[in-house]
Amino acid sequence: MRVRAATAKVVGRDLVANPFLREERHRGIRVAEFLIGRGIDGMVVRRSLEGTGPSYALASAEVRVVVTDKDTLDEILGELPRLLAE
Repeated sequence: MRVRAATAKVVGRDLVANPFLREERHRGIRVAEFLIGRGIDGMVVRRSLEGTGPSYALASAEVRVVVTDKDTLDEILGELPRLLAE
């Protein structure tokens, strides 16, 4: 999903399969690098990535990671203006 940060408005949606889902090792860091290669600059996750390989890769690429406890995409989108303001 592409969101304009200034307005928290959704400007596009992309559904991309995780090409590393079945990998035995290093799935997280590979997905992080894959997403960085696709040009993301932020992501919302359900649990903290702090201290993990993916967190270091994302931080190195200056990708903003926000943790939420919301269950649905609609709930996340509803709180997006607040998340982006933090």
